Amino acid sequence: MNPTAKAVGLSMGGSPPPDHRPRSREEITSFILEHPVFQRFMQLQSLDAHAYCTHLEKNPWLAFGEQLLMAGDIVNVEGSSGLEPSLRIELAETVIHAQTYFWQSKPLFTASEMPVPRHTFSARSLAFPSMYWSFPGNLECVGSGIFAAGYLLMPDGDDLIIWFNARNVTTGSFVLSTQIIKSGIFPDAFMESEDDLRSARGLCQLLAFLNSPYIEKNDSQPDRSTRRWIAHNRKYADSVFGVKVVTLRSPAVVKEELEGNREVTRAWLHRWWVRGHIRAQWYPGRKDHQLLWIAPHLKGPDGKPVLVKTYSVAR
Repeated sequence: MNPTAKAVGLSMGGSPPPDHRPRSREEITSFILEHPVFQRFMQLQSLDAHAYCTHLEKNPWLAFGEQLLMAGDIVNVEGSSGLEPSLRIELAETVIHAQTYFWQSKPLFTASEMPVPRHTFSARSLAFPSMYWSFPGNLECVGSGIFAAGYLLMPDGDDLIIWFNARNVTTGSFVLSTQIIKSGIFPDAFMESEDDLRSARGLCQLLAFLNSPYIEKNDSQPDRSTRRWIAHNRKYADSVFGVKVVTLRSPAVVKEELEGNREVTRAWLHRWWVRGHIRAQWYPGRKDHQLLWIAPHLKGPDGKPVLVKTYSVAR
């Protein structure tokens, strides 16, 4: 069996609503082409790269249009995936119903700077059964001349399957590629190749941000005219429109309070800054870790001066 087809067969089921009626290729195509969010998104294709990214930053809900474009390409672009027609339809339905995350540039950059601690990786820690991550303006190279604007994440037991929404930069044609991230101890299980290690590290960094209480995941809803159009068309009533925008909160000051009459064993004379870092939180019931990004914060008793470090740089 084609490895790509095997990945679909193992991972489908449970993403669309339980009462969802399977649709044909023609029905999916019609649903996408008539969808107001898709139509608004396609209007951006005539813009240059800077204007395109700026518009999406201001209207993150349009990232769902990128998601619909991927679903449409999966069922309509012949030879793009090597999948049987029935599996292509099944995968397209999963793309449409996946929870959308729009990644802004600042959290992407901050996450890429964070070292990843040793931990047990498992796809069971995903926030949703399937997620679509959109990265406008932050294209990822996934092959020779092939760049991905976003991708679909789907668990297969403890393993994770990533479907890339990619295009050939020379021809502009859609290319569906996939990567399977096996569960295991990070980084030991990913040392066979530098590409595997880099992919696993980048994925863990972003998952740590999604799990962190310091990261806001606010919903971005369509504008009023689009919402009213949707409300009058029952065909789109069960669509997923809540695009979650991943953004950094302002650094918060953490206050340490004494509980009851607990005895203080140390008398701190100052407060100090703790750098942002990723913590590997162990969950005994799941037998794996969940990565959490901890934002920079102040430690120490209230009212004490903040310790300022002075560094000497010598050649």
